[in-house]
Amino acid sequence: MNTARPSFYEFKANYDSQPEQWRKRLMAIYRTDQDVAIAAWTLIMSMDDLMLEVEETAIFLEQIYSKK
Repeated sequence: MNTARPSFYEFKANYDSQPEQWRKRLMAIYRTDQDVAIAAWTLIMSMDDLMLEVEETAIFLEQIYSKK
């Protein structure tokens, strides 16, 4: 098994720990463009290595969305 790639259970635990509004946003992206949602999620999973707290991740995502 490739340890560099998160397992489904790690993905699920990380996803479930995100704010509800963020989860809804990711699901909306996934419905319209699955490749973009997967790329976004890959970025988020890699951010876990940066030791960001859930609140910091939410703030970071809000800043990204506000620049669009």
